[in-house]
Amino acid sequence: MPVRHSVSAAVLALLLAAPLPATAAPREAADWAAVVETLRAEGYSAWEEIERDGDGWEVDDAVHADGHRYDLKLSADGRRIVSRDRDD
Repeated sequence: MPVRHSVSAAVLALLLAAPLPATAAPREAADWAAVVETLRAEGYSAWEEIERDGDGWEVDDAVHADGHRYDLKLSADGRRIVSRDRDD
């Protein structure tokens, strides 16, 4: 059981570290949270902006563990990076 609690605590910490937009609808908020989770899992630690972009998500100036900044496009559900352009 300790593993389950630590995973839940890690997810909660991620969500608290990246607050949801105040005007987000429930479905959009869930997708936004998935974007944040995907970014963290892929090695990104900070970003300038996350916004809806047509049928997906756009992330500007995401800082990767490799030390570079990237502009990213993610799928509509926020669970997959579909393009990555180095921005520095």
